[in-house]
Amino acid sequence: MNKTFTMNKRLSLFAAAIAALLVSLNPAANAQTNAGVSAVLDPVTGSTLIIGSTFPVTAQVFNNGTTTITTMQIKFNIGINNTNTALDEIWTDTLAPGDTMSYTFTALFTLNDTSNSSTFCLADAPGDTDPFNNSAYPVYNFAGVTTMSEAAGLDEEIMIDHLIVVPGHALKLGLTTAGDNGDVEVFILSLGGRRIISQTTVEMSTGGEILLNLSYLPHGLYIVVVRNNQGVAVRKFII
Repeated sequence: MNKTFTMNKRLSLFAAAIAALLVSLNPAANAQTNAGVSAVLDPVTGSTLIIGSTFPVTAQVFNNGTTTITTMQIKFNIGINNTNTALDEIWTDTLAPGDTMSYTFTALFTLNDTSNSSTFCLADAPGDTDPFNNSAYPVYNFAGVTTMSEAAGLDEEIMIDHLIVVPGHALKLGLTTAGDNGDVEVFILSLGGRRIISQTTVEMSTGGEILLNLSYLPHGLYIVVVRNNQGVAVRKFII
């Protein structure tokens, strides 16, 4: 065998090995961007969402890459090609490799259409090398809602912005009140009007969120009444 050829081949293999080693030691050459949503934290999968309600959405976002992420697009929608308006926002901050964060959309989501209920929440960073893990796909239940305030001639000084039945029999109410109208009382009634639960919260100047434990109630249709000294809001819901 030609000794010169053998030596050249060995030198070529050695040079290739050195080049591969240098690439592996060079973070810039081996950098990867990989972001995504691992879960929707609120409303959690399995929740019952009320058609016509408006509610906040919080996602858990991860950085599985090797580079620090400083911007990404984060989206949430229920349904594809229906009349719901997707939440679509640009996040700018710092998310280090291996870290996770909770992101709450600045806008609220309004559920108007469940004709296509496929739900997705995604995070997409520029140059993402693995787009297949960008999205989480929570599954929700849906129920109709009846707002009786207009029919009953009730005041609108207090409004129920969103009403979510959380797995484990809990009811989450988002409220808006007009000014300083005292303490807020919440009642859960049977369809026959019997009071099952009552709770008084601290004074709400502009609104807030209330969580009620309904774990001891059987599945069925109920009425929630929210009132302060200026108004009353009433909704039906299913657990």
